[in-house]
Amino acid sequence: MYTVGHPGPIQAAIDYQSGDFSWVWSLNDAILEARYMDGRRQLSWDLMCWGFTTAEGSMGGWTFKAVAQLCQEAASVISLGGAFQIYNQPQRNGHLTGWHQDIMTEVARFVRARQPWCQGTESVPQVALLHSAAHFYPANGDLLMAKWGGGHTPLVGALHALLENGCAVDVLGEEDLIARLADYPLVVVAEQTHPSPVLIAALTTYVKQGGKLLLSGTHVVKEFGVLAGIEAVGDPIDGHFYLQVGREATTCKGPRQAVVPTTAQPLWMVMNGQEPGFNATAEVTVTLNRVGAGLVLGVHSQFFTHFAGTHYPRSRQLVGEWLMALAPEFIVTLEAPPRVQLILRRQAGRLIAHLFNTGTAHPTAPGQVMIEEVPPVGPITLRIRQAVCPRAVYLAPTMEGLTWSWRNGLLTVKVLQVGILDSVVVETDL
Repeated sequence: MYTVGHPGPIQAAIDYQSGDFSWVWSLNDAILEARYMDGRRQLSWDLMCWGFTTAEGSMGGWTFKAVAQLCQEAASVISLGGAFQIYNQPQRNGHLTGWHQDIMTEVARFVRARQPWCQGTESVPQVALLHSAAHFYPANGDLLMAKWGGGHTPLVGALHALLENGCAVDVLGEEDLIARLADYPLVVVAEQTHPSPVLIAALTTYVKQGGKLLLSGTHVVKEFGVLAGIEAVGDPIDGHFYLQVGREATTCKGPRQAVVPTTAQPLWMVMNGQEPGFNATAEVTVTLNRVGAGLVLGVHSQFFTHFAGTHYPRSRQLVGEWLMALAPEFIVTLEAPPRVQLILRRQAGRLIAHLFNTGTAHPTAPGQVMIEEVPPVGPITLRIRQAVCPRAVYLAPTMEGLTWSWRNGLLTVKVLQVGILDSVVVETDL
């Protein structure tokens, strides 16, 4: 109840939240589910991974996961402050398979070593990504197992695109988002249809007061047209198209909505081929509108739905260009490969920047479901807005492999390399 597959306000008298991942390609589930459960804040929560997986079409032929894979799945949960467990079956006669226990012992050591910097933390607001019940339920036919109905696909695409651009992201329902809007430098509403009048009014106030808002979808012109500063031109158009990225182009897929700016300025035009300049058209598909002290960037296509199934690098780079156009004032900026995710947390007297390595040594394909090794990645640079010089800065749990300097309110941290989960801990006397 009240997990990604059951969004909406908590109304039943439950004591905690619990859920699990899919048995295969589990990390994608974990990355989304942990953020949504953590975003509720009212309740403690835990997530369970499957200790075993299969590459076969049916639920059979199970094989136990490797240590690296289970540690990676654990990291996705504990870094968000949640409790973690592993699903393991004894044999039918009650016997516990010994080598399974050996693997889980290694995972337990990994988790316990990081517990002091994970447990009892709370998120530092950077990016709020809306998971709207008003969109989710109409988008799914099967409400009992709605999580698998595809209604959250644009949410997944937006989350991955933002994480791969070094953003720390919270996933919030409508009620939680409205209550905490003012805390976030950037809000993203990715192809979330049927917004309530209360949400539209709250987002309008947020932008007028200096907030930065990214909206995407063909519905933006109809439901946020005044806020985005646009009007529609014709009906949505299906098919593939291209958007310029530097001197290159990325492949996108409709439907898309042609618009004409009223108060907005056009930022990106549709291309009918992959050569910038040569294949340019006059059709506006990305706009930027100034409203009061804030900005609204409109992406008038199902961009993040397409990204969820493709993860094209140039599309990721394009999202980075949109973030530069909005220029939200983040506390922390990260320079790292896209496979490193930033999770920004607070603990008494500490700012903690978890660096989560989602990579794998072996190329993945539908028939390759095991992660045997997570190669270290680095060097990595973080720049942290810090008013006073820290008392200490270190890399947990290794306590080595980090250098730092502070000058004029900016803390620069260089990390030699990151394993699966390493944490930059900034301690102050405040």
